[in-house]
Formats: sequence, structure tokens, C-alpha cells
Amino acid sequence: MHPKFVPASFFEYILMPDFNPDSPEQKQIILHESMHVRLCHSWDLLLVNFAKVLFWFNPLIYLFENSLREVHEYQADQGVTSSYAPREYATLLLSLITAKPVGSL
Repeated sequence: MHPKFVPASFFEYILMPDFNPDSPEQKQIILHESMHVRLCHSWDLLLVNFAKVLFWFNPLIYLFENSLREVHEYQADQGVTSSYAPREYATLLLSLITAKPVGSL
């Protein structure tokens, strides 16, 4: 835990800015990140980044990486919605998206 962290996972570690065990929102975030850990998504991304080193000139590798990241998010979201109500989780995601400040030109 560190105040500058954004919720994320890296292999067996879950990175969080803070943790309140009584917060249902943070329990959902922990479950989402633990799904990434359980499904070994860090290994997938490591292999894709290695492939990018070899095939940096091929634009398809970048499209593949974006698609893989999207599938990873859908898989983690599915794990959360099997334990929590989809509407409750969707509300959490919407609040996280809208909480970010929007830059102006």
C-alpha cells in the first residue's frame, strides 16, 4: 500500500493506495485484482511484451496487446459479478471513471 498507487496487480502482489476492510467498494476492487492474479494475467502481459521486443515493427502485435488487455478486464469483471450484483459493480466502475478530473485544452 502506498498513497500514490492506483489499484493494480503484478504477479502475486495487489497494489492499493489504502485499504479499509469494512468498505464494500474496496472488497470489490480487491476481488477484481485477485482475479487478475488467479488467472496469471501478468504472465500473459510479460509474454506479449517480449513478443513486442521481437516484432516491434508489426502493428498487429499492438492490436493483439490491446485485445488481450480488454479480455483480461472482462475476465476479472466476470469474477466480481459472480460474487456481487452486476448493478452494484457497474455503479462502482462508473464512480471510478467519473472521479478522474477531466483535462481541458
